[in-house]
Amino acid sequence: MFKENKKHVQKQLFSPANVLPERLQKILDKHWSTVFYEKIFCAIDEKDFEPIFSGLGRPNFPVNVLVSLEILKELHAISDEQLYERFHFDYTFQRALGVENIGEYAFAIRTLYYFRAAVAEYEAKEKTSLYRNIFNSDRDRIIQEIGLKTGVQRTDSTMIAANIKRMTRVSLFHKVFSNLLRELKSKNVVLSERYTDLLKDDEDGFSYRLAREKVEEALTHIGTLMREVILDHKNGLTGTKAYEDALRLLDEQCTVESGKIKVKNSDDIDSGSLQNPSDPDATFRTKRDQNYHGYSAHATETCDPENPIQIVTHVETVKNNVDDATVLQSAISEIKESTGVETFVVDGGYVSSGVRTECDSLNIDLVATAIRGHEQKENTFTSIDFPIDEKGLISNCPAGHRPIKRGIEADGTLKATFEKSHCSVCPLRERCIAYQSDGHGRITIDIHRRWLDERAVRMGTEAYATLCNLRPPVEGLMEKLKPKYLSGRTLFRGLVKVKSRMILKGIGLNFRRYHAWFLLFLNFFFPPCYETSINQRYAA
Repeated sequence: MFKENKKHVQKQLFSPANVLPERLQKILDKHWSTVFYEKIFCAIDEKDFEPIFSGLGRPNFPVNVLVSLEILKELHAISDEQLYERFHFDYTFQRALGVENIGEYAFAIRTLYYFRAAVAEYEAKEKTSLYRNIFNSDRDRIIQEIGLKTGVQRTDSTMIAANIKRMTRVSLFHKVFSNLLRELKSKNVVLSERYTDLLKDDEDGFSYRLAREKVEEALTHIGTLMREVILDHKNGLTGTKAYEDALRLLDEQCTVESGKIKVKNSDDIDSGSLQNPSDPDATFRTKRDQNYHGYSAHATETCDPENPIQIVTHVETVKNNVDDATVLQSAISEIKESTGVETFVVDGGYVSSGVRTECDSLNIDLVATAIRGHEQKENTFTSIDFPIDEKGLISNCPAGHRPIKRGIEADGTLKATFEKSHCSVCPLRERCIAYQSDGHGRITIDIHRRWLDERAVRMGTEAYATLCNLRPPVEGLMEKLKPKYLSGRTLFRGLVKVKSRMILKGIGLNFRRYHAWFLLFLNFFFPPCYETSINQRYAA
C-alpha cells in the first residue's frame, strides 16, 4: 500500500543536531547532507512512484528515502552493502534523508532490491523513467537559482562496459544450450545422453579443449542439438528466458538449409547479436580499434564561459551500436524545449544530415570540432563556389558562366548543366568539381554537401574556433559517468537498469557541482565570522 513520507517535516526538539556545540552546528549547516536534504530529498515527488505499489498490504518503506539512497549510491560510488551500512550508522547520510535519530528507520537490504526491480519493471512496461522527472526538476531549479545561461551546450558519449564475461562463439553456444537443458531439468524432463554428454565441462572448459579447426564443426553440432530440443520441447519451454535466448541465437548465427543447421560466417553476424545470455541487451562495437561490449552513455551540459558552474542538462543511455548522431537527433527537440539551447558544440561523430536538419528546424547552430567524411581535394572548388540566387538555384559557375539548365529536387538537391563550349576550354577546368557528360558540365549539390563545405570555411574563423574550444572539458563529464568499480564495468545488467543508473549519476553530478557553488557563494557573501544560521542566509 502506497503512503507518502511526511515524518521528516515535523522536527524533533532533542535531535542530535540540536545538542551539538555551536561551532559544529555551523559546520553542519553548510554540510553536503544538509543541502542534499533541502534541495534533493524534500523535492522528490513520491506520488510519481505510486504506480509501482499495490493498493493492498502494509504501507511501503518511504519512497523518498529509497530514491535518495539510489542517488547517494551513485554520488559516492559505493556498493549496496556500504550504502546500507552508512544509512544505518552514518549520521550525515541519515541527515541527508531526513532521519534525526539513529534506528529511526530500519530495513532489510532486499527492500532496496525489490524497489529497484519494481522501478525497472515499470520503465520496461511504460517506456518512461521514474527518475527522469527528478533529474529534470533538479536541473531546472539549479538553472533558475544560480541564473545559468543555457544557450551554448556541449555533448559527448562514453562506453559503459556491461557486467558480463566476454565469450567466444563456441562458449556462447555452449552456455545458451546448457541454460536450455537446465530449464528442462527444472521441469523434471529426462534428457538423452546425446545432450548431457556435451555438458560434462562448462563453456570455458569445452572451449579450451577444442582445437581451432574443430570450431565450426562444434558450432554446427551444438546448433543442431539446440534446434532438436526446441522442436521436441517447445510447449514446455515457451515463455522462458532460456528458450528465447536459444531462438535468438539460432536466428542470429545460423541458417537452416534442407532441414540442417548451417553456421553463418562471423563477418555476417550483426553487432546487435547476443553477446552473453546474462545480459541480452548488451551489444558489440569497435571504436578506435578497441572492442566494447555493453552500452553507450550520452550527456549534454551547459558550457557558457560566464556560468560559475556548468550543469548537466540531459543524459541518455543506448546500446553501444547506435550511432552518436542518431542519439543526438532524437534528443535535440527535448533539450531545446527544456533549456532553450541555441548552440550545440559537438565532435564529428554527431554530424549527420538528420542532426543538421533537426537543428535548422529549431534554429540551433551546430558547431562541430571536426567533420567526418571524405576530405576535399586540395586546390579544388567546393559547392559554395557555385553561388545560389534569390530563387534558391545555382546562378553561375566559378568562371562566371550561367547554366543552360538548372533545377531543385524535392529534397533540396540542386542541379545545373553548363554549356560544353565553355567547359571544354575553361581555364579552371582542372579545379572544377562539375563532371563532364556528353561534353556538358554537370553538377549536383545536395544540402548536406553544401552545409559541410560552408562549415569547412567557417571552421577557419576565430569565432568558430572559440566555440570549438568549449568542447574539450566535456571529457571530464564522460569520465565522471563511467562506473568506478569492476574495472569500469557497470554493476547492473539490462538497458533499463543501466539507463536508470546514468540518470541517477547525472543527478548526483549536478548536486556535487551545485554544492561546490553553494559553498563559494556562502564564503563570498557570508564570511565564516558572520554568525548566522543557514536558514537566515537563505532568507537574506
